[in-house]
Amino acid sequence: MPFPAPKPTILLVHGSWHTPDIYAPLLQTLNARGFETHCPQLPTASPEYLLLDPANPSRDQPPPPDGHPVQTADAEVLVAILFQLVEEESKQVLVVAHSSGGWSSNEAILPAYQCPVRQKAGKSGGVLGIFCISALLCPPGESVLSTMLSALSSSRLDTDLAKVFTFHPHGISTVKNPADSFFHDLVEQGRMREVDEYSHMLSACPTLTTGPTNDAMSDVRVGYLVCESDRVLPAKAQESMIRGLEERRGKEVARYRCEGGHECFLAYTEVVARQIEKFVGPCLET
Repeated sequence: MPFPAPKPTILLVHGSWHTPDIYAPLLQTLNARGFETHCPQLPTASPEYLLLDPANPSRDQPPPPDGHPVQTADAEVLVAILFQLVEEESKQVLVVAHSSGGWSSNEAILPAYQCPVRQKAGKSGGVLGIFCISALLCPPGESVLSTMLSALSSSRLDTDLAKVFTFHPHGISTVKNPADSFFHDLVEQGRMREVDEYSHMLSACPTLTTGPTNDAMSDVRVGYLVCESDRVLPAKAQESMIRGLEERRGKEVARYRCEGGHECFLAYTEVVARQIEKFVGPCLET
């Protein structure tokens, strides 16, 4: 059955160490499918907020005078965009959350922006749901770091984060070998030029230890794309978080699958776009 026009607006929430440029292929593909898209740069991955001198390529430098941003700053950016899209423009919005963007999305989608709440108040527009791509599903009170460690532990996975990330002296980290941990799908496809390009787009990240105060995922529709060959957050850890969320919400999470890794939206762009569009259908029916 064809979608009614217009399609929902997509707000893509990027993960730690990421910049919006990395998601350009997916955003362009979604645009070609008729979706308006937004993907703002979040403070916890922006050199402007992480480094005393952003023009200095060294990550071994002090933070700005106000210190490193906490993840609530990311949520504030998203809240401002949701206010514009939902309150001012009355648009229906699908949030697509990648990696630690799961925390930021969960915190930012306040009840006032959720479709069911708005419908009861006689208002149009609102967030239809959250589509997660290998995203952190943080329970109330749990941070990105604690959720990730718990998911790895409960899945009996012994992932040494020190082998994946370089931890710098002033409290930020960078990805140690992105070709192996993030972009191995592209390596396997022989797309080495793109591996180099995307590796240079990666930023840094402070340690994310803030617990959420909002729990949108207990209320809105949630879909989850399990990335089968993820080397950062393995599929077993993803499944563990999904089960925890299902217990918390008392209803199932819609599962989707992709053979790719943590950055599957680069190597399997069309597959990911199709899965997002597939999730939109049931969201519009409720």
